[in-house]
Amino acid sequence: MGTHNKITALWRSRDRGATWNVVTDSYAGQMSTLHPVGYRIAFAPSRPSDIWVPSTNLHYRSRDGGKSWSDFRVEGQDAYAMAVDPQNPDIVYAGGHGGRKAHLSRSAAGGESGKPVGAGLEPAIYLLLVDPVHSATDYAASRSGKLWKSVARGATSAALAVAIGATDDIYNLRFEPGKSEILWLASEKGLFRSADGGMSWQRSDRDSGRYLIQAVALDPADARTLLAASAGGGVYRSEDG
Repeated sequence: MGTHNKITALWRSRDRGATWNVVTDSYAGQMSTLHPVGYRIAFAPSRPSDIWVPSTNLHYRSRDGGKSWSDFRVEGQDAYAMAVDPQNPDIVYAGGHGGRKAHLSRSAAGGESGKPVGAGLEPAIYLLLVDPVHSATDYAASRSGKLWKSVARGATSAALAVAIGATDDIYNLRFEPGKSEILWLASEKGLFRSADGGMSWQRSDRDSGRYLIQAVALDPADARTLLAASAGGGVYRSEDG
């Protein structure tokens, strides 16, 4: 978990969230300690010891499950989101803002020597998701209510239509466990579900207040059970999908 408060640091829990400690393990970098600012942490699904933490100018990675860390930069862009190919942990995506250049880069060397991709994307990318089954497919979202899909490892992307406003934030995007064609999207306008890889969306947030759904989590053993977190309204639970 990255935080942005009086102690800007990376925190870790080893007891399912009951207690937390600042990660102060071995760090070889330009700063005295890690300084993440709250962006989403990325893990390599097929190599869980690889951890990626996007920050501001410097980003952080660990190859040993958080025991030691180093920092790096993404050339030509700011990076606000990272994602790792679920089948090849050496393929790493970084999304953000690249000025007049691409706002997405892809590295085939574990984050080193990233190449600009992302034709068709607009700034700034704050959310990246790679299909766990078809790893050439990825999704990118901006804070301006826009969502894109690529079936070419990010080389080109097409916009997807979601029934939210042009200034409504997209907060979270998740695959339904075991079904990569089914996605859940948490947004400033509520919770939406797609059963066809993002081509169409249906509202799925009855009784939740339908406003500022900032996170969604699904039970990996039973996808009909899910939690939705609403800003100011608490956490809602559904057991009927």
